[in-house]
Amino acid sequence: MLTIFSCPKAFTDSHIATIQHNAIASWLNFLPPSRVLILGSDDGVASAAKEYGVRHESAIECNEFGTPLLSNVFSIAKSLFPKDILAYVNSDMILFPDIVQAVSVAQQSFPEFLLTGSRWNLDVRKRLSFSDVSQRNTLWSLTRTADSFQFWGLDYFAFSPDAYGTIPPFAIGRGSFDGWLLREPRIRKIPVIDATADVFAVHQNHDYGHLVDGTELWHGPEFKVNQLLRHDHGGSLILEATHRLSGHRLHRYFFRKERFKALRFTKTMLLKETATWRHRLGIRRSLFSAMANGIRLLRKTIFGQN
Repeated sequence: MLTIFSCPKAFTDSHIATIQHNAIASWLNFLPPSRVLILGSDDGVASAAKEYGVRHESAIECNEFGTPLLSNVFSIAKSLFPKDILAYVNSDMILFPDIVQAVSVAQQSFPEFLLTGSRWNLDVRKRLSFSDVSQRNTLWSLTRTADSFQFWGLDYFAFSPDAYGTIPPFAIGRGSFDGWLLREPRIRKIPVIDATADVFAVHQNHDYGHLVDGTELWHGPEFKVNQLLRHDHGGSLILEATHRLSGHRLHRYFFRKERFKALRFTKTMLLKETATWRHRLGIRRSLFSAMANGIRLLRKTIFGQN
């Protein structure tokens, strides 16, 4: 059984409230309320949990800045649902039933696993209805039109009961911990599945007004502490995956990081070494166009992403 748990921000900002309502509503489109756990005591969190009838745990540990700690959030979820497949999902993420299907494939293949994937970014300014079966197709079309794929963004982590041991006290929403969450199962010899091709994950864009100046996510003291806690677990995010899920079938990855590094080196050298004659011949625009098409093809081949 899959259970989603999340730690939302305060619902005081109207836009943040909208996208968090959308996220929770999307999860309840394929899970019963008893399988959604909301944690935290920020303004509006308890009332949102009551509105949707989902489980709510307000007593969570925070750091000196009042930011919830990932270690405690995971500990609470695992204690409440010790035998479930758990999925930690950021509270701005819209998901669809395909994640349930992906988890089912993983369960049938491995006793222990981590399943995650990249996301599509989208500007969403209104409450959405997920009772409409066409909503997924609508969002799918919008993300493709915006060409908003973000390879590096990881916002959901579905894992088996023993995929993680002790989790450091990362500050939630302050960066760095996603690399740790992906890298740790690899160190424990647990399969890491890239479900990007099968799981449509929509990240609703937002600002960082809840931080002091909107930039502390990458420069503040909490980010620096998270970096220290990460140790050598940074990795290359989704490049650390051992398997790819595509068409409800698992495929083993071989030398994925090495292929990506070779691609990046080739691209850099091509741009650098051809700069002078490209400008002289005036074929800069056409070359970039050809390169873009080539990169799309390579992305599909290497990462299983259309």
